[in-house]
Amino acid sequence: MAKNCKYILGNGIAISPEKDMALFKEMSKQGWHMNGTWLWWYRFEKGEPAAYDYASNMESKVTSNMLSIYEESGWCPIVACNGFQIFRAIEGATPIFSDLDSEIEAFEEVRRDTLKSVILWGLAMIIVRVAAFMMPPSLRSIPWDLLFVLLGGLFVFLLIIFGSQVINFIGISKMLWGKRKQANKG
Repeated sequence: MAKNCKYILGNGIAISPEKDMALFKEMSKQGWHMNGTWLWWYRFEKGEPAAYDYASNMESKVTSNMLSIYEESGWCPIVACNGFQIFRAIEGATPIFSDLDSEIEAFEEVRRDTLKSVILWGLAMIIVRVAAFMMPPSLRSIPWDLLFVLLGGLFVFLLIIFGSQVINFIGISKMLWGKRKQANKG
């Protein structure tokens, strides 16, 4: 019995979306169609080989109006969450963004939201770390030791989220810089 789905680790869509879109396109030609994500993994479902184009988008807020505009243009949402979307269309469809200014504006908004997230997660991480080390030794009885371990685990969790947000911020900034450079040439 053949597997109907498989997962592939992404290249880092915030860093190099063009690589991931090319991967999705190639996988669709082989009959594996991207249909979701799980953390940093892309989910592919087995189907008939097809010629699809994929596009990523970074609208801060997903609305039903926004999705209907994309769908009317031939782009089907595969992943549609705030700050990050992936669409699929028949090969050769009109690109999602037809003008560079609106694309730059969308990147700027997502970059601002990502910076806020970096600051928020960074502060949460600092607060947890300070709380763990500010406990006086006299209060570190067995329950406090357990609390100390739990705070350490929470700190590691926050560190992972903070790190991924920093990587996203760097990737979005890099893409925005490229788009601005492209706009200045034109």
